[in-house]
Amino acid sequence: MQYLKPSLLATLLSLIFAMSLQAAAPISGEWLLAVDAPRGKPTPTLTITENAPGEFSGSLSGPKGTFAIDAIKVHGNSFSFPFQIKTAFGTVELQYAGQIDEDAMTGAIATPRGDTPFTGQRQ
Repeated sequence: MQYLKPSLLATLLSLIFAMSLQAAAPISGEWLLAVDAPRGKPTPTLTITENAPGEFSGSLSGPKGTFAIDAIKVHGNSFSFPFQIKTAFGTVELQYAGQIDEDAMTGAIATPRGDTPFTGQRQ
């Protein structure tokens, strides 16, 4: 009977740990994006963190620096977030939207000139 208690405790702790890993949001992590832009194929890094259950933020890093993303909306495996970029012509509002399939991401960036597709791989 004494051996049953430690093994039962170990089993319960293992189960709780496994459930906490499964509960992690599928979007959280670091993603290497490949953007099919009209003037080349930039490869920014998108980092997403779950701050609290259902609350996400992150950053987008590339050759022009690292930019904070304050509000990322996640619904199931779909996500979206606004992103502003400063250009010589003023500030441009972009809207990223996509889907996660395990370690792969697909989506599009809505720009004033139309949608630009992108893919991503979890790093």
